[in-house]
Amino acid sequence: MEVLCKSDYQDLYRVMDGVLLVVNKFRYTLENGKYRISTYSKSRDSTVYVKGCQDQLRKLVKPRQSYICGSVCPAGTVVYYGYLIEKCPVEEYDFQIKTTGDLFSGNAAQLTEVLEEIKEKIGEYKK
Repeated sequence: MEVLCKSDYQDLYRVMDGVLLVVNKFRYTLENGKYRISTYSKSRDSTVYVKGCQDQLRKLVKPRQSYICGSVCPAGTVVYYGYLIEKCPVEEYDFQIKTTGDLFSGNAAQLTEVLEEIKEKIGEYKK
């Protein structure tokens, strides 16, 4: 399994061509019971958090106002798909298997091997 990105907020692995394992190590930030959303433009207001991670994981380069709560999000705030996030404990990590749109397929032995590899990688986070 190839490591594509390791960061405070997200790890990304290539399991095989067209199949990724994404480990999101964050939770969405709530304010007054509402998810905080930052309005930003990818090109002007934020940069990719860490090269190699998903493009949707971004860091604000200038303050932006949350259009849900009205609070100001300072430069340096980390967002995922525009939602403000914060680091979370290991028990709350979110694991995703993503494909490029094709089928994730093979014979029983091939799929079992790939799924075992994914299971082992997830198990490393429980230690």
